[in-house]
Amino acid sequence: MSSAANSSTQIQRSLKYRLRKGENLYGLFLLPLSPEIAEIAAFSGYDFIIIDLEHGAGGIREALNCIRAIEAAGCSAVIRVPDISQAWAKKALDLGAGGIMFPMVENGRSASNAVSFCRYRPDGVLMVFGERVHRREGLQVRVKSAMRTAETAVLASDQVNGGSYLAGMATAQDTALDLWSRGYQIVLGSADVSLFKKAAVDDVKANKKAVVNVKGV
Repeated sequence: MSSAANSSTQIQRSLKYRLRKGENLYGLFLLPLSPEIAEIAAFSGYDFIIIDLEHGAGGIREALNCIRAIEAAGCSAVIRVPDISQAWAKKALDLGAGGIMFPMVENGRSASNAVSFCRYRPDGVLMVFGERVHRREGLQVRVKSAMRTAETAVLASDQVNGGSYLAGMATAQDTALDLWSRGYQIVLGSADVSLFKKAAVDDVKANKKAVVNVKGV
């Protein structure tokens, strides 16, 4: 199945898509964060399973394994975080769950905060980097202008007598060479997961191409 077909299938199985279609969904609270129980529950026919991180001894690693088991069975996983905080919202988003449940939403302000923790600026509080910056009209220009101002100030400081050094993260749009050329002395490159993903994708493409060449298809 192509990546486009996979993406389409995932969208059609998402909670948001199904709710917009008018479906009634039935779910389950998962208290012991056991991948085996999660898998059994998912195959039992529940539309979604809420992984409870507010209660019990389970943590992020256990939740991730449960998400994998649930989604492999064609079910949607929702993370219930311990509190309404930006830190926990980021963790839940990074886990890739189909939804987030915030506890103790008691007024409009707490509801607004919860939503803002899940959205990128200017609609929320999450920062945007790399390609995402380019998707908001005008944002790229403002970010670059602010960055150049900050860089100039740092470079003008007296580094010998306690001044600052420029440090940054390279991206596809702002490469390590770009940063070095602007006076950066500390540059962070790619992450281990990104490097592994690229290597894996390149490996699959190369070997599938080899199979096609051998078969002459």
